[in-house]
Amino acid sequence: MKVDKNIPLPPKSDRVGRPAIYPFATMAADESFFVDKSPKMLDPMKSLKSSVSIANKKFAPKRFELRRVGDGVRVFRVA
Repeated sequence: MKVDKNIPLPPKSDRVGRPAIYPFATMAADESFFVDKSPKMLDPMKSLKSSVSIANKKFAPKRFELRRVGDGVRVFRVA
C-alpha cells in the first residue's frame, strides 16, 4: 500500500443522516403545514406527536403545536 503526503482533507458534509421530512427548520412564526391521512400514515396525529416533540427540543426556542383538522393534522409554529 502506498502512503501519500500533502493530500488535502475534504470538507465534512453539513448534512449527516437522512434528509428532513418535515420543514421545522425553515418555518417562521405563524406558518404551518398540513399532513393528510394516507395509506402510509393512517393516523397522522399519532405519527407526528413524536416529530413535534423532538422538533421542540431540537429547535428551541421555536415552539410547534399540532391540531387535528378533518382527516389530517396541521402543525403550527407558534413561537
